[in-house]
Amino acid sequence: MWLMALSLTLVLAVSFVSPIFAVTTCPNKVLAEKGTDFNITCTIDENTVDLYWYKGKAEEQDLVGKLEMGSVSISQRYRDSYDIGQSGSLRIRNAGLSHESLYTLLTFDSNNTPEEDEVILNITISPYPSCPIISDCTSCTKCYLNNLIGSGSLTCRVEGVRLLIHLSWNATLQTGVGFFERQPVEIVHGSAKSWDISVTLDYNIMNSCGAKAILHGMAEGSSQVLQSTVSTVEINIPCNISGITDNPDTSEKSALLLIVLVVLVLILIVGVLIICCIFCRKHREPSGVVEMDQQDNSDLQILSMGSLSIQCLAFEHVTIDASGNATTISAGAMAFTDHKGVASSNFLALE
Repeated sequence: MWLMALSLTLVLAVSFVSPIFAVTTCPNKVLAEKGTDFNITCTIDENTVDLYWYKGKAEEQDLVGKLEMGSVSISQRYRDSYDIGQSGSLRIRNAGLSHESLYTLLTFDSNNTPEEDEVILNITISPYPSCPIISDCTSCTKCYLNNLIGSGSLTCRVEGVRLLIHLSWNATLQTGVGFFERQPVEIVHGSAKSWDISVTLDYNIMNSCGAKAILHGMAEGSSQVLQSTVSTVEINIPCNISGITDNPDTSEKSALLLIVLVVLVLILIVGVLIICCIFCRKHREPSGVVEMDQQDNSDLQILSMGSLSIQCLAFEHVTIDASGNATTISAGAMAFTDHKGVASSNFLALE
């Protein structure tokens, strides 16, 4: 019993003499999009009484502002672009490259015990379009290449981005084609310090009929600045190369249109033939002189329609056998003539 009482006494004594420290924790790094308002938020203990935000190290004494006993005060030079919330967060208005820096938060609790932590702010710029772009493709969505011949290269790039990212290629389901990835290239642009980043993939089509592959251009470490971090291109080399398309249905539609046009032309030709046959029959004259056992009737009609001339010839041949039975053979011929050449058609009918 006396041991339990002693333990309780020791616990109470330790609690009485031990001060309650404020715990301040900030993220190591935060990103703010250029031109936006942004809050740097840290975890601050409820026992914190005063806090101070510095640009750079605390010992450099570049004070941005402070929160003392609930009252906010911002240094004169920073009043246009900084503020401090009652929760202790540092607010940045219209974030720009000048705001990119290390920031230090210094806090004091009711026992005047200091705590500090640091956070790095980086300013980002999103590219347009907001995705990796692959050469010979027109958008961020999946595209199709079927005109690749022999050896060549494809380049995946992101232009005008302010956040150093890593681009790479990934090839899957490849058949009849080989690839070799080059080292990425990074180009920095002036005061904006934005980057054009690209990586090139060399290809070698080893089978010109049926070569296939699916390629992914991937951007790593870029989810904060890119809406899409992966772009895809599908290589499918048919035996008859037809070109580049963003939709494989395009070639099917073209083939269907060609078939429809051919059918319409055939219908037109058949219609003209029928009209000519009817025209020739209507203008055929009755037979003239009967000689011995046969009779021939013929009629030549010429139609002219612009540059097209239609010649229609119709005739009858009558044969009378020894028994007095007559057999009539009707035949006709038509010829279409224009400035390009001659096409002809014949028909034969028995009556």
